[in-house]
Amino acid sequence: MVFFRRGVVLGSLTIILWGGIFWGSAVFAAESTANLDKALRSGKKVINFSGKESDNVKIRKGVTVIGTNPEKAVINGDVIMEDGSTLQNVTVNGNIIPITIEKGASATLINVSIRGGSDAGIYAPKGGGTLTVKNSRIAKNRKGIFILTGKSVILTGNTISGNREEGADFHSAIGGSISGNVFSDNGEGGMEMIINGSTLTISGNTFANNKASGLALQSYSGGKLTGNISVEKNVFTGNGNYGMDCKNPQGSGNGAHFRASATAVGNILKLNKLGPISPRCFFANQAEIPKEDIATEEVETEESLEMDITEEIQEENITEEMSQNVEEMREEDESLLEENVEDVQESLHVVYKSFLSRSPISFLFPFSWRETFDGFLSNVRW
Repeated sequence: MVFFRRGVVLGSLTIILWGGIFWGSAVFAAESTANLDKALRSGKKVINFSGKESDNVKIRKGVTVIGTNPEKAVINGDVIMEDGSTLQNVTVNGNIIPITIEKGASATLINVSIRGGSDAGIYAPKGGGTLTVKNSRIAKNRKGIFILTGKSVILTGNTISGNREEGADFHSAIGGSISGNVFSDNGEGGMEMIINGSTLTISGNTFANNKASGLALQSYSGGKLTGNISVEKNVFTGNGNYGMDCKNPQGSGNGAHFRASATAVGNILKLNKLGPISPRCFFANQAEIPKEDIATEEVETEESLEMDITEEIQEENITEEMSQNVEEMREEDESLLEENVEDVQESLHVVYKSFLSRSPISFLFPFSWRETFDGFLSNVRW
């Protein structure tokens, strides 16, 4: 049945004309799981996806998208994830930022291949919420993962490799756990993070063959200066600088902030070019760390001199790129709506004209009535 309210069509369309009542029908096709963009607009909470999607898409609040597997479920575009959304068993070949988590949102990625971003593979702006990434592969982006202040993260069983800059870059006040991941062959460090205000456990990971250090901890002046960082039972091997490095890019603290914030227990460090642990590092349990695990000579690395671009500039640039994606999606929504309206109007024309040409009671309707109604169908705003 069709319901009109100021020209808006609600529901599937059925129209009857009998004794002054118009009748006919128009049928709307069911959404196909091969067309992910349309399925995401359908209001479904769980979408099973197989095939290729070539548009940027938004996974709305509370929606779960489950692919057949990452080889058969492919998104060739960028994805925005709202609060409570999940993406699973899918490949995302991104353009700018393959995966953007909306501000303050919690989102989950499971068995997802993320690659091709001219910026970060996964990006989360300042704000709360929890990002969970499990058993996924993040490769061939500028940065693998880029998380700004205030997010909680749970990273488990992922491979973050072959990115042009850091495998992961975490700013201040980050919470959660990073366990059982591989950070390898990245163009800068395996992972960098700001310890200020962060509470994070980094355990059971492998940091291997990164161009700079495997793990770099940073401390800045201003705000909450200390954190609670535990670096436990990781393997650091074959990295181009240190296995672990510590930095005070603004000359803050002289190591005091690290001593108050971080512990290192049971890590394996071998074959790192500049040594195991930089002598710039001062851990709370420094006396328990084997002497052979501390490099004897301090070498100034690119990591310890960087940060010439501030957090605010980085966020501004990446937010502008995200806004462009959102605007493109809004324009696509409007275009699709216009196409649907035109389809409805055309269906009404066909049914109406068919009735007038075939109905045995068409003589009841003067030509002027027909002309008037036909004009109405042509100009009505739905």
